[in-house]
Amino acid sequence: MRPRSLYLLTLMLVASMLVGVTSCGTPAPPAATEVPTEPPAPADTPTTAPAPVEKPVIVIAISTDIDTINPYEFRSLAGYQATANTYESLIMQQVEPDPENPGILLGTAEYGPGVATEMTVDEENAIVTLTIPDGLKFGDGAPMTAQSAKFMYDVAAQAATTYMPVLMPFMGLESHEDVVVVDDNTLEFHLKQLTPLSLAIMAFTVLGPLDEVSYQEAVDAGDEWAVEWLRRNANSSGPYILTEWEQGVEYVFEPNPNYWQGEDYFQNSKVILRVVPSAEDRELLLRQGDIDLAMGLPPRSMDDLEADPCCKVLAANTGRIYYVGMNNNIPPFDNKALRQALSYAMPYDTIVDEVLYGYGMNPGSPVPVGMPTHTDEFAYETDLAMAEQLLEDAGYADGLDLELAVQMMVSENVEAATWIQASLAEIGVNVTIDRLPTAEFMDLLNQHQLGFFIHEWDSWGNDPTYEFSFNYLCGQFTNYTDYCNERVDELINTAAWSLDPQVKEDGMREAQQLIMEDAPRAQLYQPEWLVVVTEDFYGYAVMDDALMRFAYMGKTAE
Repeated sequence: MRPRSLYLLTLMLVASMLVGVTSCGTPAPPAATEVPTEPPAPADTPTTAPAPVEKPVIVIAISTDIDTINPYEFRSLAGYQATANTYESLIMQQVEPDPENPGILLGTAEYGPGVATEMTVDEENAIVTLTIPDGLKFGDGAPMTAQSAKFMYDVAAQAATTYMPVLMPFMGLESHEDVVVVDDNTLEFHLKQLTPLSLAIMAFTVLGPLDEVSYQEAVDAGDEWAVEWLRRNANSSGPYILTEWEQGVEYVFEPNPNYWQGEDYFQNSKVILRVVPSAEDRELLLRQGDIDLAMGLPPRSMDDLEADPCCKVLAANTGRIYYVGMNNNIPPFDNKALRQALSYAMPYDTIVDEVLYGYGMNPGSPVPVGMPTHTDEFAYETDLAMAEQLLEDAGYADGLDLELAVQMMVSENVEAATWIQASLAEIGVNVTIDRLPTAEFMDLLNQHQLGFFIHEWDSWGNDPTYEFSFNYLCGQFTNYTDYCNERVDELINTAAWSLDPQVKEDGMREAQQLIMEDAPRAQLYQPEWLVVVTEDFYGYAVMDDALMRFAYMGKTAE
């Protein structure tokens, strides 16, 4: 039986939606199931107040380790889960209960307060003004002001390892200097123009306020840009404080006592992220009730888990694409014909059937299904005869040996690599699979030292120019294949700023065609986001960034 399906709402804001936004209402915490109190006392017996309900501890098993929690560096999925709960965005995407799945919260296209409680938008002058109330504090009690929010933009725009300069233009921000502190309570964004992603990016947790005092202490100690300190520390502006860090084993998050929404907002007393590399072990722990939520369980397990009364299976459509990257600057992948040959030899349908068990699809494009301008008309299909011919054209008629790097903790990628190995062997390409720990894989990836690898990308902004700017612009840090096509750059930059939808449609169609012809990546699969929880669990939020929000998570009373 297929699991109950959830659907991520795609965010496609237009300028008219920004007009007239004057304030944000405070969101109510998710409603917990009522917990029974003691039976009523006899009428002639004085009653006493019931004992406070003890909030549960939520234990989550994750497949990949946290490599860093530095908000302005790219990191593992587990690292993003951590920062989504330790940094608070200026405004936050709102959630509402899913009427078909009690205990589930769906992201909407509306925004409510985060650090800022009021917002006004001057469309004519492209100025967004945010009001930050008095009394906000970081986790250690230090005051949080408009300057704290401005400081994050200053650091994120200039730090040596940052990716934020790529991000900011999509909100219409030309420079961090255009974020202006009016006073302790008022922050203005002087934008070049309002864009479809202006509010969406303001809601990104990676741009939450940063404490200048603790940051400067690290810098004064010789840590330039506080890079090393931020990788393992956070003076929390968000709902949780990371109180225990045992690399590769366990991370403990406890409610931030200074969080602006107060203790009633939290549906749990703490959240524990437990690193469990084996999918089989995560599944066993879930069935035994030793954990409350398992991440990264393989699709092959879903039918059995759905039939087990211990568990609930949730599936969400996302824009995440897993791909085989081929670094254009590392031989032999500097050979276009070879990249095309390998793309034709990929077992696309087999991976969807045998690895995803139907919980996903082959996107057939660098633009994911569900994102505007997607087309699969230039898709590669498995064609070994064509692959052999292109292999000969590339000068490898006698075959060659390749090493394919994967994260050992991502079971689907390890399985996909095995099918790729078998398929490429049929055309004389011998593949050795290099199973790497997450931290080592990410380090090599970020240094652009992986020639042939499986990785993924999921854009928080549902826009093809946003997707392409990170993945295909010449010289972009996150362009891990070092792909460069000046015409593609021109198309991206033109479409990103045009208000004419036809310009974007035509430009992105041509860009998709060129990228597929150049074949810097073989677009492998676009999976559904599978989460398995215990029967008494509630409060899983499905938001645009697909990251967990711990505060909503609780358990119904027994």
